[in-house]
This record gives sequence, C-alpha cells and structure tokens, in this order.
Amino acid sequence: MTTLTEKRRFYRHPVEVPIIITESAQRRTARTRTKNISEGGVCFIADHAIERGTNIQVAIPVKDQVFKINAVVAYSQQDGKTGLFQTGVAFEDQSELFRVKMAEEILSIKKYAEALAKKRGQPISEEKAGRDWVQKYAKRFGEMFQSKKEKH
Repeated sequence: MTTLTEKRRFYRHPVEVPIIITESAQRRTARTRTKNISEGGVCFIADHAIERGTNIQVAIPVKDQVFKINAVVAYSQQDGKTGLFQTGVAFEDQSELFRVKMAEEILSIKKYAEALAKKRGQPISEEKAGRDWVQKYAKRFGEMFQSKKEKH
C-alpha cells in the first residue's frame, strides 16, 4: 500500500503563515494557517473535514499583496488531539508555481530579516534583508525555472 508520504513529489517547507481558504461550491471562506508549503501544494489546518476533490482557492497574504492559487483537496485527516483537520491540497495549475515560489521567497526574506536582526541585536529593514537575500539566492531561484535544455 502506498502511503501519503510516498506519493509526495515536492519537498515540503514547514512554515506557519496565515491564509484564507475559499471552498468554491459552498462559497465558504475561512481564515487559517499553513503547516507546510511546497511547489505542488499546501497543508493547512481546517476546523471541518473538506471532501477529497473539492475545489478551493488559497489566498496567501504577503505584505501588501495577496497571492491567490486554485487547488484541489487531496486529503483531510482529523487530528485526534486537537479535533482539527490537517488538509492537503494540490495546486491545479502548475503554471501557478512561479506565484507560489515568489510568495515563499518573500516569506523567507521576512524570516531571514528577523534572524539577522536577532543575530546582530538590532533591527534590519526588509529592503536590506531582501537585497542580501537576492545576492545570496537569486541565482538558485532563477535556475528553478529554467528548462533542462536552457541549463546545459
């Protein structure tokens, strides 16, 4: 029997950020938080079970922008301790990957700024942290979107 972990194709980044989930058919909207995010989907906490195959929209607010991504529920499993449901969704359109990756990078820059400020013992602007981040990681980010042919 194949487990859920074996089915995953993308590395999951454990990150808790606020998101807004809209269930398309019921037009039900809920504010919640992510457990992790990957290039192919996101896992979040829901207060109710959401049926597998349900179309939803995930809105990830980052600074003054909201990234909206359409997704399909892959699983919704109740946590015995909390009674809440860990819900995993797969992004419908892989062309949305760039938007998801941008949101992830922005969140990473924010965490990087916080870590740098803590390390230095003084605040650092997100702009300065962003410049540092780009110098360190922009090449890696760009390479993710090149086809194999372009890389060689």
